[in-house]
Amino acid sequence: MTQRLLKLVLEDQDLLKVDITDHQRVLYKGGLKRLQEARKEKDGKRRGRLSFDALHFMKAVCAEPYCLPGKKFVLDQAGVEVHLKNSPKLAWLLSELEEIKTKGEKAIVFTEIREVQAALHYFLRERFKLKPLIVNGASENRQSYIDKFSSKDGFDVIILSPLAAGVGLNVVAANHVFHFTRAWNPAKEAQATDRAYRIGQERDVIVYSPTIVDTADSLYSTFEQRLDQLLKEKAALASTTIDGDDLSQMLNGSAGDVGFTEFIASGGPLTPNAARILNIEDVDQLDGNSFETFSALLFSKMGFITQVTAKRQGDGGIDLIAISSGSGLLVQCKSTQSSSIGWDAIKEVVGGAMRYHSRMPGVKFKKVAMTNQRFNSAATEQAAFNHVELIDRTQIQEMLEKYRITDLDLEEFLINL
Repeated sequence: MTQRLLKLVLEDQDLLKVDITDHQRVLYKGGLKRLQEARKEKDGKRRGRLSFDALHFMKAVCAEPYCLPGKKFVLDQAGVEVHLKNSPKLAWLLSELEEIKTKGEKAIVFTEIREVQAALHYFLRERFKLKPLIVNGASENRQSYIDKFSSKDGFDVIILSPLAAGVGLNVVAANHVFHFTRAWNPAKEAQATDRAYRIGQERDVIVYSPTIVDTADSLYSTFEQRLDQLLKEKAALASTTIDGDDLSQMLNGSAGDVGFTEFIASGGPLTPNAARILNIEDVDQLDGNSFETFSALLFSKMGFITQVTAKRQGDGGIDLIAISSGSGLLVQCKSTQSSSIGWDAIKEVVGGAMRYHSRMPGVKFKKVAMTNQRFNSAATEQAAFNHVELIDRTQIQEMLEKYRITDLDLEEFLINL
């Protein structure tokens, strides 16, 4: 951008705070209750999924309370005025667009939520008599939509999903960029902004990230407040620049999403809820599938790329594959409440290893049997004879001391399987 005397103006966040309405607050506190109840769930995978769903519910409440997950957008039965009274961010956006219209300029509104896109389309048509184009993952030949938008004189608005606004998309006809809902990744959000702030742009580009807050209740931060804070922290940590190219952003570490674990562990929309470090007694409480996932997470902390095998396809005696720099581990995992286990695990990993040696001849695999308890003497003898490495309770304890794992780490890993 050095060849142009144009500015990328990030609007002052304090000026973009939009106060939550009573209608939203009731819904939002219902979402908080759902999240609090989810944290009590004993099963880690279900706990993570319920927590994730509660966060997405609260995100939708902040964005447009008539576009909740699983529901189609429908105008409030009392009419447009009541709808906008209950949807403060939408009302704020329409007010800002009124000002942009007086300048005869164009705007991009980013949101990935399909029903919010539908709501925006409805109100832009009603307020401004526009037929705004929507570009999302279902759109083909995206640039043709952009060309149509760009060729029109004067004020107009286009609705884009940040997921569909990849490299190469040129929207320099617009010089106002609204992140109506935020990306989970500061580099992706910067990339979306860059659709307007690039060669060919002739005006300063103004970027808006409106945030729903609750000034009447200081006991919690809203989902949008917390996400904004985490995005800023992640961008600052990675030294992300808004006009940096995608490669440099990836190299300096800004390409990572704000994770579910980060969100919950930092308090999220609740009061602080610190992550709890797992110990061997926690591992004892895991069922067989969760123990396999825990083992995969533990090896990933050690630098391996891990994959839990698909049971529906038959694992052939191998529960987990872990690979690093051309070498790997084939792991059979045994979770038990007994004080020791026999040599079944050794027999299974030996039986299953041949399949993976033939499928992946370029990887030098070691055979591993892993348990949360101890192997008996017969298992130890068979492991030595068959060149199987054993990892038992004592070694897992040592690994946990070196590679600390929290309950939230495990939940996120379970969710992403």
